[in-house]
Amino acid sequence: MVQVSVETAQFGTAAAKLEGIEEGMAGLNLRLSTPAWFPANGWLTISGPQLGVISLEAQLLAGGMQSAAAFAGAAAEHLLQAQGWYEAADRAAVEAFTAVSDAVVASVVLSVVSIAASGALAAVPLLLSPAGIPIVLGTVATAGALEQAGVLPGGDDLAEWWNDNQHLLANPLSVLLVRSGVSAGDEIVNGLTGVPLFNSPNEVAGALAAAFALGTGPMLVSGSKREEASSAPSSIADLVEAIPPTDPEGTNATITEYVRPDGSTVYVVSVAGTSSPGLGDENGMDNLSNLAAYGGSDAQSVGAVSDAMGQAGITAGDEVVFVGYSQGALVVSELAQTGTWDVASVVLAGSPVHGTSIGGDIPVTQLEHDGDLITGLQGITPGAQGDVSIVRRDPFPGGVPAGEGILAPHALTEYQQTAAGYDEVDEPQAAAQRDAVLAPVQGATAVTTTDFRFEREPVYASGGGIRPMTPEEAFERVYELGRFGED
Repeated sequence: MVQVSVETAQFGTAAAKLEGIEEGMAGLNLRLSTPAWFPANGWLTISGPQLGVISLEAQLLAGGMQSAAAFAGAAAEHLLQAQGWYEAADRAAVEAFTAVSDAVVASVVLSVVSIAASGALAAVPLLLSPAGIPIVLGTVATAGALEQAGVLPGGDDLAEWWNDNQHLLANPLSVLLVRSGVSAGDEIVNGLTGVPLFNSPNEVAGALAAAFALGTGPMLVSGSKREEASSAPSSIADLVEAIPPTDPEGTNATITEYVRPDGSTVYVVSVAGTSSPGLGDENGMDNLSNLAAYGGSDAQSVGAVSDAMGQAGITAGDEVVFVGYSQGALVVSELAQTGTWDVASVVLAGSPVHGTSIGGDIPVTQLEHDGDLITGLQGITPGAQGDVSIVRRDPFPGGVPAGEGILAPHALTEYQQTAAGYDEVDEPQAAAQRDAVLAPVQGATAVTTTDFRFEREPVYASGGGIRPMTPEEAFERVYELGRFGED
């Protein structure tokens, strides 16, 4: 059995149970109070005294039920109030810690950059002087000779070292460093530019997305229906298994329509992860879409999934279950917050954003792994709040094996195992939250399943526009922008 730990908002679950107890006792009180336990002229019969005792006991029991129901209701209200206080205190503590952490991280980064820049600028006049040129040439020649002699590593050696050792960075400490760096991202950028342009890392991502999107073509959404519809999911593992595998040539999103026994309809929208390292190429699930979604823009993959939902027949107000992995988790989180659809529940695997951002009373299951650097993009976040359940697992307790890669803990196959482990957890609060996530599709029958693919139309191919930048050209653009104004 896969070992997982589950974090839930305990008070909220207990309050819901108390509210159920209150309703049950109130119903029992009504049933006890309604009948005429002592019939008319009952005292005229030989059983009159016994009927009187029964009637009195029924009245006392009904009164007790009413008091117990009121007590359960009051206890539920107090628990919810306590939960609200706890969550507010937790958020305040995280915000305070984040503010201090951001200031410290930004100060350290900017200090290092400033020292490096000052040293480089101070060295330029010397190295370009008649005395400095021989130093430069001698250093280059010496480095080349040492590389040839095997003393200094060359480019191939560095690449080989990275391939052999990158797995060492996939650990909780690295995730914490990523969280701190992302959280302080806006302060770092503002410090580098000298102008307070951004108020959050999301705004920085949005600005980068807008810059890299220049010259890219529109997103084309194409769907193909399967001959056989998917079977109805009966577990969290089933929902995660339905997420399309990450494939540059494969499906980016899958939408299945289900009909429940009462005739109502619910849709399950499953979105895959990033399948291209590009910044605006033909593949719609690339890093440009990552930046846009992280920045809150629907111009890329968020808009593509919304268009796919429309093509699948989903209209405003329809009931939807969102499931996403990696970039897909980021996308469904953005869509779930719009209020356009009746979002029944959400499942996030390896998400760059925290489930609490969805808000409301939507049941959310969030699967996370120790050492998954992508989850570090959430920044510093509070724990489980409201109807959010956080399921954690260490997929490599002995450390990520060599050759597995830095993103080994982020693999979809590992998250599928985590989902299966979560299904086996019988702890009451975890089971109740899991049931709430699965309730919308329980007993439903699949009607149709459609697979969608997102591709950007290359504007330049039709004789107009500008060819999208490759990642190398994008970094060159950033370099040139950095040099602007030096002369």
